[in-house]
Amino acid sequence: MSTMDGTRALEKELLLCVQDANIKRIKAIFNLYEEHQVNVNAKDEWGRTALHWAAQLGHLEILEYLVYQHDADINILNEVGWAPLHYAARYGQPEVMSYLIDNNADVDCQDRLGYTPLHCAVEHGHEAVTEILSAKGARTDLMTTKGESAKVLAQQHHPELMEVLSGEKARQRAEAEARQRAEQEEAKEEERRKSMATAKGDKGKKPGKK
Repeated sequence: MSTMDGTRALEKELLLCVQDANIKRIKAIFNLYEEHQVNVNAKDEWGRTALHWAAQLGHLEILEYLVYQHDADINILNEVGWAPLHYAARYGQPEVMSYLIDNNADVDCQDRLGYTPLHCAVEHGHEAVTEILSAKGARTDLMTTKGESAKVLAQQHHPELMEVLSGEKARQRAEAEARQRAEQEEAKEEERRKSMATAKGDKGKKPGKK
């Protein structure tokens, strides 16, 4: 087998190992076969890379390894224009979604039909990733080739997500978190007052008396 054939075989194996979540073998492919110079951005017949598969299946550890150790392209597109972020949105993978965005994934990347990750998340009813995208500033006004915005898709398929897209859900969560913090601070202050009162009482006692 030539070096080129060996490299292609390893790149195919890489994609399969990502699907199987076999990170040990993935590391071996890169570390034990350096002479083959395996391309971390190698694509399958549909144009998907290891990162596309990791994003779809929620394999965060593998995704982090491929990005940090081998500089995998976070915004690489498959044949229909889907980036890894589209897959995280379509299949409801919030941890992967957050990681990709924090590492400069394009939140408004549009595929050949105009779909953004937000369109994908909304159409399939994934509230958690919809919230993440909204919080990260994903645009709700971008249109598909059929003239559909994310809000239109929400109205058609998952009306409950309209609150998320409007920011109402985020406002409610922020208010709830603020109330919780206030209650916690009040409880701490009450505990502090009790401790001070107890200490003051102990100081006021005369030796030998209970």
